[in-house]
Amino acid sequence: MSNQMELFPGYISRSPEEQSFSTLLQAVQNDGQSRAIVVYGPGGIGKTYLLRHLSEGMESSRAIFLTPIDVDDPEYWVRGSIQYRIAQELNDKWEDSFQPYFKFVASSSPDSPVLSEKFIECYQILLNEKGCTPVIFFDTVETVRDAALRQPMLEVVKGLHNALFVIACRPTTNGKEDPIVEELRNTHQPIPHEIIQLSGFDFDNTVLYIKQSRVAEALSLEEIEKLALLTGGHPLWLALSLEYLDREGLPPSLKISVTDLRHKLPFNTVIDADGERIREDFIRHLLTLYRETGFWSEIFRRLAVVRYWVSKSVWIELSSLDLSLPADVSSWDDAWEKLLSFPWIRIRANQKHITLHDALKEEIDRHILPWHDRQYDWRRKLWESAATVFLKLSNELDNKPVKSKVFSSNDRDREQLTLALIWYLRLCNYEETCKRFVVYFDSDAHRLQAHLASLIDSFLPSRPPSVPRYDSISPSVEGFRQWLVSHPEVRYEVERRIARYYTNSGKSGDADELISILLDEFVNVPDREYWLLLQRGNARMRLSGKVQFAHQDFERALQLVQASEVGSTLSKLEGKTYKELGFYFRNVGDWDRTVRYYLNALRAARQASEQKEVASIMANLAFVQALQGQPAALDYAEAALQMRENLGSKKEIGQSYSILGEVFRYQRRYSDAWNNYAKAENIFEELGDWPWLAKIRQQQAICLFQAAQNDQMIDSYGQAHETLERARGLIIQALDLCKEQSVRDYPSALNRAGRIFGYGFEDYERGLAYFSEGADKAKDVFDNQFWLANLIEYAELCYYIWVRTKNSEYLDRLIERSSEIENLVNNLNFPDLVGRWHVMQGHLAMNNSIHSANENQQRSWLLHALEHYKRGFPQILAGSIGSSAIPEGLQSFANALLNLPETVGDEVYRELSLAWSDQQFGYVNDVSRSTTLHQHLDNFYEQLTMQRSTRNNL
Repeated sequence: MSNQMELFPGYISRSPEEQSFSTLLQAVQNDGQSRAIVVYGPGGIGKTYLLRHLSEGMESSRAIFLTPIDVDDPEYWVRGSIQYRIAQELNDKWEDSFQPYFKFVASSSPDSPVLSEKFIECYQILLNEKGCTPVIFFDTVETVRDAALRQPMLEVVKGLHNALFVIACRPTTNGKEDPIVEELRNTHQPIPHEIIQLSGFDFDNTVLYIKQSRVAEALSLEEIEKLALLTGGHPLWLALSLEYLDREGLPPSLKISVTDLRHKLPFNTVIDADGERIREDFIRHLLTLYRETGFWSEIFRRLAVVRYWVSKSVWIELSSLDLSLPADVSSWDDAWEKLLSFPWIRIRANQKHITLHDALKEEIDRHILPWHDRQYDWRRKLWESAATVFLKLSNELDNKPVKSKVFSSNDRDREQLTLALIWYLRLCNYEETCKRFVVYFDSDAHRLQAHLASLIDSFLPSRPPSVPRYDSISPSVEGFRQWLVSHPEVRYEVERRIARYYTNSGKSGDADELISILLDEFVNVPDREYWLLLQRGNARMRLSGKVQFAHQDFERALQLVQASEVGSTLSKLEGKTYKELGFYFRNVGDWDRTVRYYLNALRAARQASEQKEVASIMANLAFVQALQGQPAALDYAEAALQMRENLGSKKEIGQSYSILGEVFRYQRRYSDAWNNYAKAENIFEELGDWPWLAKIRQQQAICLFQAAQNDQMIDSYGQAHETLERARGLIIQALDLCKEQSVRDYPSALNRAGRIFGYGFEDYERGLAYFSEGADKAKDVFDNQFWLANLIEYAELCYYIWVRTKNSEYLDRLIERSSEIENLVNNLNFPDLVGRWHVMQGHLAMNNSIHSANENQQRSWLLHALEHYKRGFPQILAGSIGSSAIPEGLQSFANALLNLPETVGDEVYRELSLAWSDQQFGYVNDVSRSTTLHQHLDNFYEQLTMQRSTRNNL
């Protein structure tokens, strides 16, 4: 074979696409608003080649073009690693610009949240000094569409100003919108973007491509046109055509007349069945080169099968086992360099690994392997060899000393090798795959779980296959499925872990379906049935229309425990089961049964000496008691943290810091709350646990908002407006994270966004939109607390706006949702929320009283309002969290009373005082709360008296 550099042309300009890039780059430079371009195209169409040559066609003195990043490379799965890569490139161009960041990196965990702030700080200083616009390329994005995998990339896209992002990927094939584009359009933090559908070259550039090859000298103009029509301008088929011409001469398809080809294969338009057949025959004939027994034919066949990225050392080790170098290549190093010159070899952005282009791989799967490997032995042997190589590399890494913990640590290298090993093992050694899957999945690396689940998902018997039948791995997929069916115990261990991942990542429907199938297998095996029932119950807690069945699953699990033999493993799980029932009743708003079940759980877990479960139950109990304003909440939270620190599980320790932060926040100790959230954040950053980071972000946001509202200072946030700005940034992050990573926490994030924007920034419409969406999303996942909370706070904000603007539209909006709120209030038992709704109805009745046409109507509405106030304020106090609403609510009441005769105010004071001293209502159940309520009432009457006096003096 001759020199490839003479055979294959260089880059062919794509003027329309380059013009689009230039236009968007100019827009970014004009206004500083970051933008994104999403480039879609099938395999082999030239997406990567275009990205790597864009800087040549986009002249701009202020633009700096960064080297493309393959985001499917595990190197970039760690939060902050993409930032680190960008910092390195910018620092190389402008020396020392990122030194403060790198100094911090040297002493920090690569997942530290402060790293991100340091990076953005240096980035912004550089942009201000140099006036440059970074152009950042992300390639092979289709492999990270899963929520957990795409987050590091999206964090950069949404966090950097004055940048142009170019995102290249294959289009989706399921008929749904690309979740990456959906994220760019996300209303919480939208990024202006444009979509480009990349197709083959136009006719003129196709002809130009052929003419720039040395084989063009032997072709007539008619033959060049025929090649252009047969390839349709597809870059990969063009390159293969040139190789075929160089080695074999004219392919048979060139015997078809140019007139027929013009008719059957019109350029860049839809072709009919005859045209498809002609092109398919043409491509199939080109591929006959890879039926030969020569060195390069064998190499390309192997790369079609060993398709997970390989490095030079791995490729040489796999190839040199049984292949001899061809005569015109002197060494394996030279062979590697020659391999890189073929256009269908994709050199990954890190310049270390290669893969065969997917389009050629698919054609080899279709037309070569069924002929070359009919018994499937050749492929299996290759996969076994690859697994052996990656296992060897993994073992070598285990014995290698750690040089640095920052972005090149052994831990992340091990994760990369782990995934490569699992990729090959699942094709040739099913038992070993499952053993290692369980071990790796149970590690603390949350990000590893997402990738492991994606590798095994399509191999499960109950999941639809994701590879076509012609794919070279399809026999292994079917073999894996059959093996799992014949090994139910192994299947149980694998599938229940994947089901847990589904539930935690918002795919509760998939989890419910998977577990229900497993339950049919293990319905008479108590230990197995128990755990599956708990998992299905948790999944169904998040599914519309199935929440009541979750209760049934938990009750059935409790029956299994109580029927088990004393001393058995199952008998020790009574505490855990009561805890799950407590969580169920917490979700439906039955506080009494929630606490009762948690206390039963605590008793049972202590009796069984299940310390981990004791700590978990105390943490849950702390949260519920904090919601109720019980002082014991702090004791429970601190005891749970201490136990978990003794047990040493990072994730549970992080959860305890989160709960401790919530307890302090409910006690209005905002600095203490903030400090505990920060500790939790550090742990979950280190673990790469995005769902928990989503929860922490919103907790931090509402903490800062409430601190600002109460004029409390937190750390470096001196002024209230600075604290509010930070709260805004955090809640936007939380919304993005929760929507993708923690669907269950999304309604609460929307609720907190409603408060921050509606009250903190007086962005009324945005606040109302968040509350409304929050109610809808909470309804979808049956989060009853935030379903009701979002609706009531929507109503309260409407009332707040109406009082200030006198715009009756907002009063109408409140009334429109009143029946929905009433229905929930009558069926749920969240005391402070129910109380706030009574107070809101009291305010509306007072408004009607003030504007009544006659005295009788006025009196009737006043009594109506009074009944709601009698019930509402004690219920708010019973819930405790919303007790801060009591002074504001009474103040609104006092303001309304100013419009009525003074005797009415005195009568109201007497009525409320009498009602709140009488136990018939059952709301004020202890002396301290009764005293607190009367203190609020006395303050209310004092304010009313002062306001009257001021008005009379005027």
